Amino acid sequence: MAELLVRNVDKVNPDSEASNRMCFKRGDVITVQENGWPWSPAELAGDPWTIIRFVNGTVPAAEEYLLSKYGPDDEIVLPRDAYFDLDAALPQTQFLGGDAQMLAYKVVKP
Repeated sequence: MAELLVRNVDKVNPDSEASNRMCFKRGDVITVQENGWPWSPAELAGDPWTIIRFVNGTVPAAEEYLLSKYGPDDEIVLPRDAYFDLDAALPQTQFLGGDAQMLAYKVVKP
């Protein structure tokens, strides 16, 4: 199993449109680690990141979400080729009892 650190809010660079486009946005995966990774208190706080457990997935499989999006001239046009739609939990959401729940998120490729 893998855990993914995902950007919870857009990071912006108001000084440059090109630089702003390369900033991580909401739903972008920042890093992938093995299950049980010792996340920092800031990472666990939930803002500006959230941690998604990649159930039944391996670290190598989850690392696919770290790939950049390339343009026709092989230049990077977005820092990630896919992102998690954090606003749209899919119907496969399972409530595990109490407040614990497992959410299934839609992966979007822009």
